[in-house]
Amino acid sequence: MRERLKQIRITLGYNQKEIAEKLGYELTTYRSFEYKSKNLPVEFLSALICTFSVNINWLLTGNGDMFINTKENISSKIITLNENRDNKNLFFSIEEIKTLNNIIKKINDMI
Repeated sequence: MRERLKQIRITLGYNQKEIAEKLGYELTTYRSFEYKSKNLPVEFLSALICTFSVNINWLLTGNGDMFINTKENISSKIITLNENRDNKNLFFSIEEIKTLNNIIKKINDMI
């Protein structure tokens, strides 16, 4: 589960400090979840679900999609990706292109 928690963070484009802040946790607390915890607190799981539309089934078991796909969730991913970009850089990184391709695929699957 710790590796999947890290995957969520990386997919969203956050470092540990940024995701901790978004979820309302101190950096040291978040790090303990990602590196040490075998069982995550219910409050933390709720924050992940509410903030990022994380699929709890995927987080706990690895089954299904990482995120619950809603139009609002897809829009928020695009906004998050854009907010995390260096505005001086006009080109997308390979990771950003992969993320955008995944978002576009999910939009097409919903249509």
